[in-house]
Amino acid sequence: MIAKKQIMIGLAKVITDEAYPNVLNGAEGAFVNVLCFASNKRDFRNQAKKEMKEIGVILVRIENIQTVSERLQSYEIDDSLLKLIPTITIENKIKVGVFHSY
Repeated sequence: MIAKKQIMIGLAKVITDEAYPNVLNGAEGAFVNVLCFASNKRDFRNQAKKEMKEIGVILVRIENIQTVSERLQSYEIDDSLLKLIPTITIENKIKVGVFHSY
């Protein structure tokens, strides 16, 4: 049985890829919220890893992966992220928020 895909959210920790040292403006790493159309947590992680590589950073880990509806039951989601949700489709299935560098 194929799992139903849903929009999920998680917090990614990324570090600078040496091949792209200026992507994070010289910062060592960053945290960023990721929204993704995925069938499960593994699918979410795989897609996020691929997207981070395309952006030019390395995914270290993802925390608190859950569906958007589950997240909204306990927490608020920033308006800037909520505005991204309608833009997520099967063809355009991943969006990232603002990178908070450290």
